Amino acid sequence: MELRSTSHPLELPAGTRSKLRELQRRVWRLKLFEGFLRVFFGLAVSYLAVLGLDRLGETPSWLRGTILIAGSSVLAVWLPLHCRRWIWRTRKWEQVARLLRHRSPRLSDQLLGVIELVRNPQEQQRSEALCRAALAQVDGEVARHDLSHAVPATRHRRWTAFAAMPLALIVTAVALAPEASQNALWRWLLPWGNVERFTFARLEPLPAEIVVPAAEPFDVVLTLAPDTLWSPDVATASYADQSELTADKKSGRYSFMVPPQNRAGLLELAVGDARAAIRVLPTARPELTQIVAQVLLPDYLQRPGEHPRDLRGGSVSIVEGSEVHFVATASRELAFATMNGLRQNVSGAQISTRPVPVLAPSRHELSWRDRFGLEARAPFAFEVRSTEDEAPTLIVNELASETVLLVDDVLSFEVEVHDDFGVREVGLEWAGVEDRFDNPEPAHGEKIIAAGRPDLERVVASATFSAGSDGVPPQTLKLRLSAIDYHPERGRVTSRPFTVVVLSAEDHAIWLTRQLNEWQRRNLEVYEREQQLYQTNRELRALPADAIDRPENRRRIETQARAEATNARRLEALTRAGEELVREATRNDQFNATNLEDLARVLQALADLAENRMPSVADLLKQSAASPGSLAQASPRPVDPKASEAGETPPSVSSDRDSKSASSSGAAEPSPIPGLGDTESSLGGKEEDEPSESTPKESPPGRLTLPSTTLAGTAPPSKDSEPPAPKDPLDRALEEQEKLLAEFARVSDELRRILGELEGSTFVKRFKAASRMQIEVARDVNRNLLSSFGIPKEEREEESWPPLLADREVRESGKVALIQEDLEAYFNRTQEGKFETVLREMIDVGVVNGLHTLSADVEEGLDGQTIARAEYWADALDRWAEQLVGPG
Repeated sequence: MELRSTSHPLELPAGTRSKLRELQRRVWRLKLFEGFLRVFFGLAVSYLAVLGLDRLGETPSWLRGTILIAGSSVLAVWLPLHCRRWIWRTRKWEQVARLLRHRSPRLSDQLLGVIELVRNPQEQQRSEALCRAALAQVDGEVARHDLSHAVPATRHRRWTAFAAMPLALIVTAVALAPEASQNALWRWLLPWGNVERFTFARLEPLPAEIVVPAAEPFDVVLTLAPDTLWSPDVATASYADQSELTADKKSGRYSFMVPPQNRAGLLELAVGDARAAIRVLPTARPELTQIVAQVLLPDYLQRPGEHPRDLRGGSVSIVEGSEVHFVATASRELAFATMNGLRQNVSGAQISTRPVPVLAPSRHELSWRDRFGLEARAPFAFEVRSTEDEAPTLIVNELASETVLLVDDVLSFEVEVHDDFGVREVGLEWAGVEDRFDNPEPAHGEKIIAAGRPDLERVVASATFSAGSDGVPPQTLKLRLSAIDYHPERGRVTSRPFTVVVLSAEDHAIWLTRQLNEWQRRNLEVYEREQQLYQTNRELRALPADAIDRPENRRRIETQARAEATNARRLEALTRAGEELVREATRNDQFNATNLEDLARVLQALADLAENRMPSVADLLKQSAASPGSLAQASPRPVDPKASEAGETPPSVSSDRDSKSASSSGAAEPSPIPGLGDTESSLGGKEEDEPSESTPKESPPGRLTLPSTTLAGTAPPSKDSEPPAPKDPLDRALEEQEKLLAEFARVSDELRRILGELEGSTFVKRFKAASRMQIEVARDVNRNLLSSFGIPKEEREEESWPPLLADREVRESGKVALIQEDLEAYFNRTQEGKFETVLREMIDVGVVNGLHTLSADVEEGLDGQTIARAEYWADALDRWAEQLVGPG
């Protein structure tokens, strides 16, 4: 831009103006050139930075944008400022004159003065001549100077060198890699544009994100593209802050085995100058959360619809003839599923297979893949077991293997039936046990207990059986519970047989009396064991105190305590068994109510012995065994050597049989039974070896007597007397055991009396039964008399004769012989007159031989004689029964 002189009369000389204009243009030219060099350098360096960074890897958009802004800032910011300083601020003459201050300050001041003079009219009014002279003088001075040296210092040469270096690099890059240079230029100019980075090593496209199994190693494979310009031998990969992985090139591929990962991260890959990053999402493999076998059962089971069966255990049992398909649910949405290699239906996370018939055992494998491409760690293998429709199972509760039942009693029990596919019916059937004498025509029958239905797999029913209600005469039966299911080819399934002996009231009384006698025998065994324990305790007490305190004797006392407790438990079990027998007897009106009440009182006494008194003795023996030295001050009890030899027990169990107890007739003395008695010592300090003033009364022979206790008189205590020392537990145990044995003897005697009465009453029933049997014989012979009358024996038809009548008579003669023997034994014990009378009559008439002879008459076919004799013996047996009953 050219400066013009003002409109004042004075102007700068033309030479001065020319010199200043030349300086101004030189400054403008050099400074603009320098500015353009700097702008080129900045832009070139930023371009080269992008080109170089792209060779190292993928340069992010934000970094490329930053580089571009930094390079363009020279052009956009620095160059305008530079132009403002060196062009805008040097457009006037005085601004150009100030540029001379550093090199020619005097000339600069002179130029500024004349410029001011030319522009100031007031100064020009003073003296025009002087003003012109000043202008001429400054013009001459300017003419003598070379103002080109007044240009401010410039760095254009340096910046030319600086700009030449990136220019050379750019030219080289363009010459060697024009595609890479061009790609870098576009990526530099368009940092946020979608310009893919140029690489010499080119890869096949990779996914931006992959889903891999959590906590499992996984493979990542890189494949070089066919148009790659560089095939490096090694590729590297790094995951998060973990160690770098390397992979060698094999057939244009690089395979990395990445260690197990649990967290999502970025897998960075490098092959030469090619870079790639894949986001890795470790995810649990899809698992089955549920698998169910939907079973369609065979038609005969009458159970329509599908029936689910849990299959998570890996196997399922399905009845033959069914049809099944499997429904599985996975932990996430699935994309694909197969069973045994065949594709199956998939809906979301659910797999539904095709139906499979169940004809034989089979194995299957189910595989699946989710929407991420993850498969199960292993296929789910499972087995389908083909099973037969099982037969029902029966469980019978509250029914013993053998039961005795009165003909009018009701037998109640519970039956439980299980079937895998429904119970149709539960029943009860019975069959009599055939006996050619007692039961030639056994009874048979059945009844329904409960009805089922197809979906009822368990039936619990209460069942009852009463021989009287069901029309079954007394006999031995086999009861069986039965069940029917829905299998078309399976019949009735029965339980094991239960024996039920149905007895008449008379036979039941005979049987129960025998049971009570057996129970009494076991009771006596407990009593005898208690006597043995008592004898051993006495022997231990008779030892000196220091001998008792020996370890071996203490152990003997402990053994005695355990034996006492065991005997108590045995008696307790017998008491419970006796209570059951009494309850059974109360159901039969053939028993005397008074006898049953007495028997109940005996059981109460035995229960008290078992639950209280015998355990008390055991506890005292334990205390004695656990307290050594307690007998040091006590004197041993004397033991009667004669009593010990005889095996007697308590000292109060008397064995004296003096002349006073002998009968005056001089007959043999009956076998004595001990009686119980003791004498309480007085509190007055009476010595043990003093003879007792009061002795127990003698027991009558032949029975156990109740224990008797005589209290000795007590003298007033003297002043010098001391209170007696407490008794040792062993002494107290002996005293308790003596009293216990006395009570046991009393109870046994009472029990013997009761059972004797019950046994006596059974003879009446046995005679009555034998009488009825003879009447039946006579009736059977009479029934067949007309059909065989007048026909010789060898010509009679075998079936016209009553079968086995002769053998029956032989058997009946044996039964009567047994009655006679029992009656004789009972009379020897009781010496009751009526039993003696009947016994003598039986012996005198020879009933046993008479019945045996009757069997011969039957074989000979003497029907009339057989009938007459059978009726005679029936009357005789019935008469003897009435004699035993007596009047009233």
